[in-house]
Amino acid sequence: MKMFLKKTILFLFIPFVLGCLFFSILIFAMKNKTKSFQINDNITEVFIGDSHIQGTIKDSLLPRGINIGNSGESYYLSYFKLVKLLGSNANIQKVYLGFSYHNISGYYYDFVYGKFSSSVVPSYYYILPANEQMKLLVYNYKTLPAFLKNSIKSAADILRNRVAFEGGYINIFDSSRADRKSMDKRINFQFYKEGEIYPFSSLNLDYLNKISALCKEHHVELILVSTPLHPYFLNKIPVEYIRKYDSIIYNGNYHVIDLHRMLKHDDEFIPDGDHVSVKGAMLTTRKFLALDSVNLPVNNDGHPIHEGN
Repeated sequence: MKMFLKKTILFLFIPFVLGCLFFSILIFAMKNKTKSFQINDNITEVFIGDSHIQGTIKDSLLPRGINIGNSGESYYLSYFKLVKLLGSNANIQKVYLGFSYHNISGYYYDFVYGKFSSSVVPSYYYILPANEQMKLLVYNYKTLPAFLKNSIKSAADILRNRVAFEGGYINIFDSSRADRKSMDKRINFQFYKEGEIYPFSSLNLDYLNKISALCKEHHVELILVSTPLHPYFLNKIPVEYIRKYDSIIYNGNYHVIDLHRMLKHDDEFIPDGDHVSVKGAMLTTRKFLALDSVNLPVNNDGHPIHEGN
């Protein structure tokens, strides 16, 4: 019996060691491959964040701007992406970071350490520091097979020069309309857990501060951008989140472009009322074209205003 146990342990141990060795070599190889995040020299403005930025800013219309937003991207991931980006591109002058009520919600935990992590984080895995890589493996032990599988797939994409973490403008909703049932479902998903209001995301709030410090270190202007929300959706946001959002802006003395109320029609949004349609993206991007031409922030209706007004 003892001999059988020894052989079984040895049988399992060898593949485990070989697997660890393979993954370690893979991490080292990908670290070198993702050492920098280079963009064109003529780009001076970067739009970064989750799907709200990704599907709202049509950067092909912006002569000096690039959209690197990516679905499910937390500030934790945006921070490490910016470390690579700002360290490799001295031409960047402004970083526009998506910032809305959902960005401070605790539901973001699932996109880093929870049920959605294995489908989001592997694209970024090789740009993370070693201690963060190890932490993610430990925290995601429940979905480790899927996490490792997607990490290997990400490595294969990187070798083919398809770097998923770079993101970019994507919006396929060219004939959609906001729907109240879908908006109610989305509100519940983002701001409530088992009937109780989600606590705020300590992880996102911590990395928002780190992003701010990183931009200052590189002498880059950080501008927070709140993308449009459907009026029905906006009225359903818990008052606790509205107060927290306002206090973060006030206490952090952030420069904010608040476009929450810019769009009002159903066909300017997708069914969840939380993201804009192609029509909504075009309207919003045009505001940034106007903003770029006069170099002024805008008010809640999307009209340029002078700082402090």
